[in-house]
Formats: sequence, C-alpha cells, structure tokens
Amino acid sequence: LLSSPRIDNQIHCVLAAQALLEESSKNTKICLFFDSEETGSKTMEGAASSFIEYLLERISIGLDQSREDQLRARDSSLIASADVAHAWNPNFAEKFDPAYKCMINKGPVIKIDANNHYATTGQTEAIFKNIAQKTNIPLQKFIIHSDLPCGSTVGPIVSSKSMIQCIDLGIAVWAMHSICETAGIQDIYYMQKLFNEFLQY
Repeated sequence: LLSSPRIDNQIHCVLAAQALLEESSKNTKICLFFDSEETGSKTMEGAASSFIEYLLERISIGLDQSREDQLRARDSSLIASADVAHAWNPNFAEKFDPAYKCMINKGPVIKIDANNHYATTGQTEAIFKNIAQKTNIPLQKFIIHSDLPCGSTVGPIVSSKSMIQCIDLGIAVWAMHSICETAGIQDIYYMQKLFNEFLQY
C-alpha cells in the first residue's frame, strides 16, 4: 500500500506524464493537467475554460490542417479522464452498491454514472476493456449507490468542450481528500501499464 496526502490526483498526473515520455508513435498525443478541478474548473486554467479548444486548434494550425481535417481528427480521438475512485471500505459498506464496489489492488476502475457526472459511454468502456484484455490488465467498475449523490470529474467538461469521446477511470483509494489517502501499489503498476497501452492504441 501507498499512504500519502495528495494521491488525488497527483498519482495520475505522474503516471500519464511518464507514459507520454515513453510514447514513440508519430500520432499526436496530449496530456493535460488542469487546475481548479475541486472548485468547479471555472477558471482561466480550468477544464471549463477555452484552453482545450485553443490548444487543439493551434495544434491543427501547426500541422497545416483544414477545418475539416481538424474535425475528423477529433472524431477519431479518445480522451481518458483519470481521477481516483472510492475503494470499498467495510466501515462504510452501506455507502456502496454491492454489485459495483471497487477494491484496492484489483485493477483500474472504470467509473459510470447515469446522470452524466462521468463521461464514460458504452463505446469508450468497450474500447478500454479491449485494451485491458489484450494486455492482461484487470479492470473494475464503479457505479454510485443509487440513492447517493455522485461526485464528478473533468471528463464530461473536457469531452463536451472538445467534442471528443471520453472515458472516466482511475485507481481506487481509501480516505480520498484526507491527509492519509491510501492506494494499492499493484493498481499503480496496472494504471501505468494501461496508460502506456492507451497511448499506443
């Protein structure tokens, strides 16, 4: 186990950056690390700003793409929005749907919400299940208990701003937002491997 403050969400930033550094294909790959996620993302540097739109447009201009080329590129792209998930805790078992509780060290978690607080769709879930199966990465699924409100991520915001399909996923942790968040070392390994495979997809 890894116990530390600020695992949420520095762990995914480190793993994504590492995967990008190891990426060698000629396709355009981007990792974005947004500020202000916990306060609503509505700042100049937040996910709800125009930053993603400007960035994608400037990349396309730099590649001498037409507007049609830009839109086609977005249609063939995919976003992985990575943020930690609540791991099942026996002290608060009533807070979890028994069919969709995620466990520490059992693999990355795909997060789904019928009210669109997460960006995962059937199509993006299938893509990641395919990536994971080919590389023997175990996946879990988290769906919030139906009578509880759900948190959110930047996934739906970035997906709607960019018009690129998206999945929400991440590693499971105990004590999210505390000074002693706890994650599984095996999950960190699996998540690094999944990021590497995703960037090769």
